[in-house]
Amino acid sequence: MAFKWIRLNDERLMPGLLSETVCPDQLFNSLYNAGYRLTGSHQDASKLIELTIELYGRNGKSGKSEALNCLCKAFIETTAGKNEGHNKSAFIDINESSNNEVKIQCALLSLTPIERLMVVLRDILALDYTATARTSGFKETDVKRKLATARQSLRKRLHFYRL
Repeated sequence: MAFKWIRLNDERLMPGLLSETVCPDQLFNSLYNAGYRLTGSHQDASKLIELTIELYGRNGKSGKSEALNCLCKAFIETTAGKNEGHNKSAFIDINESSNNEVKIQCALLSLTPIERLMVVLRDILALDYTATARTSGFKETDVKRKLATARQSLRKRLHFYRL
């Protein structure tokens, strides 16, 4: 079961991301939003988008799905070897009055980078399992396994935050 409630404000940007009707501004906004969800920082998201554009320009392919592939490659390259959750979540003060979006972002940042990537692709960008596997470069069975682990961790973290 997908965490449909994680989509928050992204829903207006994300539907049909890989369809031919997405304009360049929507694509950029979607990529940037995904970058922010992956990194938890506007500065890091900007760096990730710069690397994505560089990879996109180098590979000679074009298309919306290729832009998303480049985002995944850029994220994997920048987080290679990191198997722990993002430490930024430890510095965010979460309390009863924190809004749900902050709590969800903290929970996302507590996941390992690959788990976070799977959740962003599948549950936030709403790609199906096949597209998530193709985009991330993992086998579909690995995507399902990593998502199950990530969702279990998110449930525990969000329960702790009383969501």
